[in-house]
Amino acid sequence: MGLISWADGKLKNLNVWDIGCIKWASLLLGVIIGAYIADFVVQYLWVFIVLVVLLSVRVLYKMFR
Repeated sequence: MGLISWADGKLKNLNVWDIGCIKWASLLLGVIIGAYIADFVVQYLWVFIVLVVLLSVRVLYKMFR
């Protein structure tokens, strides 16, 4: 049993509120980490923007394919 199949089985037990809590926790963790590495993020801002766009395009392509 692989990690992906295990996670897929666990995700089916989550409802909308659980997924919302995961999103908020991830956002807050990102804010905390971002506060400590702000100089690094500002220095490589365009790299992060390009990564976000590429990953978003990949997801959108899979969704509408």
